[in-house]
Amino acid sequence: LRLTARVRGEGTAWREAFVEAISDHVLDGAYGDAHLGDDAAVRLQRAVLADGVLDRDTEVALLVKVLERAASTPDGFHGFVRDRMFQLLTSPPPANLGEADVTLIRRVLFAEGGGGSIAVSRDEADWLFAIDAATDGGVHAPSWSTLFVQAALTHLLAAAAPGLLDRAGALHRAAFAETAP
Repeated sequence: LRLTARVRGEGTAWREAFVEAISDHVLDGAYGDAHLGDDAAVRLQRAVLADGVLDRDTEVALLVKVLERAASTPDGFHGFVRDRMFQLLTSPPPANLGEADVTLIRRVLFAEGGGGSIAVSRDEADWLFAIDAATDGGVHAPSWSTLFVQAALTHLLAAAAPGLLDRAGALHRAAFAETAP
């Protein structure tokens, strides 16, 4: 990931190939089956923070791609991604939320390796409300209101549903499936 400064200027196709290659690499770790390992998550987080600049086209794209493709991620990784997204979306104030921003938010919310997967967790709902408050006064795409309401309702409905399988449970099931005759 130290190549991100160089990747920034190489064009869309190169950045997309870079994101795909790095996501493949970090998801082909110790756990297999697209579970993001603890060490890979730490290395990825450090690499994103290394230069102090958050690049939307490479670093944010990579974090979101990993969340979407991962069967599970370590505790705290999804929060790290949400924090980076919040930083990106709310600077400088008053920030505007365009269609591309709303699409990124939706991808993070409903990523398989995210906090609630298809459900919206309490942390994710709090994140949405924080984005909404921080971007108050900005000009937003019409899809923002739709996503905000749908996600809030999904959170409320998920609160009454049985708990989803956590990371340890998913890894246990994967290990059992590999040993089954």
